[in-house]
Amino acid sequence: GIEHGHVLDIGAFSTKASNVIPIMKQYNIPGLLLDGVNKYHDPEIKVEWLTKDNIVSILNKYQCPKELDYISIDVDNMDYWLLKSVLEAGYVSNLLILEFNPIWSADESYVKKYSDGAHKADSDTGYSSNYGASLLAFTKLLNTYGYRLVHVMKQNSHNDPSCNKIGRAHV
Repeated sequence: GIEHGHVLDIGAFSTKASNVIPIMKQYNIPGLLLDGVNKYHDPEIKVEWLTKDNIVSILNKYQCPKELDYISIDVDNMDYWLLKSVLEAGYVSNLLILEFNPIWSADESYVKKYSDGAHKADSDTGYSSNYGASLLAFTKLLNTYGYRLVHVMKQNSHNDPSCNKIGRAHV
């Protein structure tokens, strides 16, 4: 159900691929969709290059409420650091969906060193497995804010790394 009447997608990509669009449509609620590019020229996507230092000011710029029903973060690299900044600023959500790096085992806690300009094709990542954070790293971070793991999606049959996501429910 919907409690707060607002959703947030950090790394929305497009309205056809956003994790929050189905919720917005089903419940007729507003949402903020952010991405560093707007390849398909979707008028709903706000184009902003997001960093751990500017994410909160950007949320304030678009008057994003601090209490949300759903947050999706999938920026293909610095997800952990953006989430950390959002949580530290007091944003809460009933459910979070996050991309994690599946190359790490369940008992390994890994977070890629922060870089303002990181993206999947940069010289450090180069379309490799050197991105993001492990499931355990996200679990540790979110546990400190009262969240618990409720679901993990494995990679789909097309070996799409964007399907390595964790859903989180606030306790």
